[in-house]
Amino acid sequence: MKRSRVAFFSLSLSPALTLLMAAIIAFAACGARQASAPPPAAAPVETELVILHTNDHHGHPLKYDLPGCPGVGGLAARLTLINGIRSRHANVLVLDAGDVNQGRPESNLFLGEPDFIGYNAIGYDAMALGNHEFDAARTVLMEQKAAARFPFLSANILTADGKPLVEPYLIRRFPGFTVAVLGLTTAETRTLALPRNIRDLTIADEVATARRYLPELRRKADVVIALVHLGISEDPGFGSRRLARACPEFDLIVDGHTHTFMDRPFYEGRVPIVQAWARGIVMGQATLRLRNRRVTGFEWQPLPVNVALTPGALFHDPKVAPPAERLTEDAALLKQMAEYSTKVDAMLSTVIGQSPATYRNNPGRAGGPSLGGLVCDALVWYTQGKGVDFALMNRGSIRADLPEGPILLKAVYAALPFDNTAVIVTLSGADVQALFDYTATIDSFQGASPIVSAGVSAVLDHAARRARDIRINGQPLDPAATYRVVTNSFVAAGGDGYEVFKRGQLYDTTVYMREIFAAYIQESGATLVPDNRPRIIWEGAPPPAAQKPAA
Repeated sequence: MKRSRVAFFSLSLSPALTLLMAAIIAFAACGARQASAPPPAAAPVETELVILHTNDHHGHPLKYDLPGCPGVGGLAARLTLINGIRSRHANVLVLDAGDVNQGRPESNLFLGEPDFIGYNAIGYDAMALGNHEFDAARTVLMEQKAAARFPFLSANILTADGKPLVEPYLIRRFPGFTVAVLGLTTAETRTLALPRNIRDLTIADEVATARRYLPELRRKADVVIALVHLGISEDPGFGSRRLARACPEFDLIVDGHTHTFMDRPFYEGRVPIVQAWARGIVMGQATLRLRNRRVTGFEWQPLPVNVALTPGALFHDPKVAPPAERLTEDAALLKQMAEYSTKVDAMLSTVIGQSPATYRNNPGRAGGPSLGGLVCDALVWYTQGKGVDFALMNRGSIRADLPEGPILLKAVYAALPFDNTAVIVTLSGADVQALFDYTATIDSFQGASPIVSAGVSAVLDHAARRARDIRINGQPLDPAATYRVVTNSFVAAGGDGYEVFKRGQLYDTTVYMREIFAAYIQESGATLVPDNRPRIIWEGAPPPAAQKPAA
């Protein structure tokens, strides 16, 4: 029987060749096993983003004094603080949540010029528009926008053609990740801004606007921050809390508007909300921890600017005291800021009277001499030849106390920073009743709360949302009579919800309230006489919506 050649050949291999073939097969098998094994997992990429934020700067470019604590804040000290943080952290974003404008004379008399010089020197990355950015004419806002070396943001303030007035958002790229910052402005601007400055603008709902932009921003960025001028309070349906509840996709909400001090972040669901009080007293520092471009951790702290703070209850201002150590002010920026102070001092250093006590811009339930009542008395004094019966205006139009001692013209400008004029409105007695009924819906701690002239008294019943026992110059209110009321131009145009004034016949004196008040002080003689008698009495608990702090 003939053998197979193949079988014979395989049986006839030499020992050396057999060993070589076995090695080749083993090497191939090993290679196959190595090729099919998964690659080793890459080490996670961990990094951080530091967000430094301010809000409601309100025209305080230079340091100033608080009761018991001199030399607080100022942009030169803020720059030193920020530069120190930048030296220790690679990825830093500097943001402002709006209301840079309206405050001290050094800012107001120069339309915010020193503030934006300071913000440029600091190197802000973005600023949300606040309602006080619309206190001056639109041309002023556009000039500020052109001067700023950073974008103004607001996605929900729209021009007549439906486009945002300024940039809706900012995209910033850092090594390894990208950040989006969406700007939003409170819809309350509809009633808080002078109507003529926003008459051709639409202020869209903040939540609806955010919901529209969020999908786009989530596609473009790893981290999405809301930079908003909305405000926060105990009411979860208000402001930034409402936004967080409707938009949990935000990694952080940086807020402003309600001048809220926080010693820790406030969480609405999973979304942290932060706010840094006001007027540059503190700056917030938020730190987002990222792993593989996803946020995995959050930390936050308030950083006082040359002040020591003792926190109180949530949403309440802390106690202040001098700091143990002071930040050194940046010399170059301080020199620039001081030039404005020198100009203002020369303009406003005139002594116009004496105050025997500190007149405070206090809520109606507090005691002591009321600056609001004094200003209202000045309005009645100025319009006494025009048949005016009384004055009524909003407390929020006054922004500083009148200190005891010599009264400088500078103090009048600080107390009355807005370019409001005195306006006389003719109303029926029924409309005056409606006017006081509206004030009964406002808590005395809100900026919209009423202040009145001497000779006016009323009981505001919050529970009934109605005013009673209204007396004008000692006489009960007559619904059938006609009354002439003097107020400021902001309120006369329906600002702060005072829509009743729009029913009447308006006469604008075109004279600034601060000029009237200064003249009244000078006319009163050497010394003002305090009037501590209550004019408005509040009864009952305020309605929930009235718990919001003053803007």
